[in-house]
Amino acid sequence: MVNYYLITAVLAVINLFVLIFIFEPKKTNYYFMILLLLFALTNGAYLAIAVSTSLEEAVLANKISYLGGCFMPPIVLFLIIAICNYTIKPWLRCGLYIYSAIVYFSVLTIGYSNIYYDSIYLDKFMDATVLGHTYGPAHKMFYVILYGYLIIQIALLVYSLVKRRVVSKYSLGAMLLMEVVTISLFIAGRMINPNIEIMPLVYVTDGWFFLYMYRRGMVYNVEDNIAGSFAKQGTYGYIMLDTKLNYLGCNQTAVSIFPGISECVVDHTITKVPEMEVISTWIGEYSQNAKKVFNYENKERHFECRIESIMYGRKVCGYMVELRDDTDRWQKINLISKHNAELQELTVQLEKAKEEAERANKAKSDFLARVSHEIRTPVNAILGMNEMILRESDDDEICNYADDVKNAALSLLSIINELLDSSKIESGMMEIIEENYHLGSVLNDLYTMVSIRAKEKELSLSFEVDEKMPRAYCGDAKRIKQVVLNILTNAIKYTTQGSVLLKVSCNKVEQEEAVLTFSVKDTGIGIRNENIEKIYDAFQRFDLEKNKNVEGTGLGMNIVQQFLKLMGSELKIVSEYGKGSEFSFEIRQKVIDATPIGDFKDKKSYLAKESVQKKGFTAPDAKILVVDDNKMNIKVLKGLLKQNKVQPDEAMSGKECLALTEHNTYDLIFLDHMMPEMDGIETLHVMKEKKLCENTPVIMLTANAIAGDRERYLAEGFNDFISKPVMPQVLNEVLLKYLPEEKIL
Repeated sequence: MVNYYLITAVLAVINLFVLIFIFEPKKTNYYFMILLLLFALTNGAYLAIAVSTSLEEAVLANKISYLGGCFMPPIVLFLIIAICNYTIKPWLRCGLYIYSAIVYFSVLTIGYSNIYYDSIYLDKFMDATVLGHTYGPAHKMFYVILYGYLIIQIALLVYSLVKRRVVSKYSLGAMLLMEVVTISLFIAGRMINPNIEIMPLVYVTDGWFFLYMYRRGMVYNVEDNIAGSFAKQGTYGYIMLDTKLNYLGCNQTAVSIFPGISECVVDHTITKVPEMEVISTWIGEYSQNAKKVFNYENKERHFECRIESIMYGRKVCGYMVELRDDTDRWQKINLISKHNAELQELTVQLEKAKEEAERANKAKSDFLARVSHEIRTPVNAILGMNEMILRESDDDEICNYADDVKNAALSLLSIINELLDSSKIESGMMEIIEENYHLGSVLNDLYTMVSIRAKEKELSLSFEVDEKMPRAYCGDAKRIKQVVLNILTNAIKYTTQGSVLLKVSCNKVEQEEAVLTFSVKDTGIGIRNENIEKIYDAFQRFDLEKNKNVEGTGLGMNIVQQFLKLMGSELKIVSEYGKGSEFSFEIRQKVIDATPIGDFKDKKSYLAKESVQKKGFTAPDAKILVVDDNKMNIKVLKGLLKQNKVQPDEAMSGKECLALTEHNTYDLIFLDHMMPEMDGIETLHVMKEKKLCENTPVIMLTANAIAGDRERYLAEGFNDFISKPVMPQVLNEVLLKYLPEEKIL
């Protein structure tokens, strides 16, 4: 029998050490720890009684064994209450401990009084010592403890097993089974032999049950397997399931999200509750592809649902579903998505509007190109024939009439050019083309173009140029000239008496760059302060009564400002209504020749002589071919070439051009674009394919003057581009540039 007590004592100690090894601090877990400690202590006391050699040793060991007998029943009760999620009043808990303590104090009187044991003696059963005794009155209190606790414990377990949904049926079943095993073993021991203490075996068996319940509680307890602070605060919801999708527990936040979870029974599958089917679907997806995050909406709230595996060692023993209220972020995402959708819709609308605007812009450009082409063709004939009258007539009156015709035609051409420039700027196709230029030449051209008009109005026109400023620069001289010309023309147009002054100066020169300042000051009608900002509006006019006889489209200042913006500058206006205005701008230019420009008046006469010399050249031996389907255009060009003593060949189609170039070699070819059957571009390509007149410059001569035309023609292989109407000066410049030097006299 000593071996029996020894084995049960060792097993009880092993159970205790197993619990110590896996122990984690928690209120319920301390119940398990105290119980296994009492089991080990009590079994050790039984072993001590079995090996005692005196009555005193047996009595002392017996008193130690009663520590378990007196205090284990209330601790087991408190454990069951905790597992079943009941609460017990502190005063009742304290009263039960006091009652157990009173009983134990009566046990301590053994050997001194007959309160607990009426009499005691030593006896032997097999090889073990047995403490014989007869019961005293206090022993009845001990049995009250045992039977009372036993009845309460079984009643709680049975009630919870039947009624409680939120308690693990496995844990309750284990506790109830433990109670049944304990009672059965106790009764069996008494029936077999009263001298055999069956309780050591009971304590070992109970220890195994407690270890099972401890492990299950540690694995599946909601609050211990999640961040406890979150669970208590109710920020997140948590649901625990085992691998078979049996419900294990949740917190109150989870119930508020999934009200149907209140129908779930611990250790019963959730698939029987319709509202929980979505969770089983999530876990199925999670198990298949390890997707962890899902979305769930309930009562206009959005939740981010995250699934994590519950591990016991390396084994998956369950799942934890974390429910996080993500409504604010989701609303922001939805708001952003809504805004994105609206932006996308707006983008589509803007794209449509853009396409419509581009179609409208293209239609406008096509219209302007067509109008320009159709108007330039007759204007070319008017100016060309008029030039012949001016050159060949000796009648002063006829020449005066011809001058008027020329001025009217040039005015019409200016209007067309302004409209085309405005179209180019709006379409973004206007480019700044930089090239080297002599400032004196630009100023001389400007003086020549506006001096006649100023003289006609009896205005004093003067150019004041800083003699020390550099004379040659790199920039878009054509645009600078057009800007200044528009300002000067405007000043003369709105000045009825007095003067117009152009001042040109150089503010500073640094790192081969100079800042040039152009200023035009007049004594004209001036501009009201409230109208200064409106001066850039296209087609805008002020003081219509005063200016009803002033000609122009009203595009001049708008184009000036646009050109200046392209060149990194802007127009400044200072005006006093009724007394005059000053228009000025600064522009940065690269210095090519820093030699001082000197006295502009002297340069003006020199440049004028140089221009006359260039205009007076002849080229009687030059071979030139003119190709155009319009007889009048050919007649105009032949008339302009007459003073150069050039007799050109003519062709009225692309095919005639090819036929002539197959048998003749030319120094220069003027080729029209818009011709029937084969246009100018197609004709040029065939010439290049057949290697006709390979080294002959081919000039595109056309009425087209829309943005990009020049670049397009050069890209097609033309050497240069002249737009109609053909200006004599421009024609002379092309002849001087492309005819062989030996043929120019």
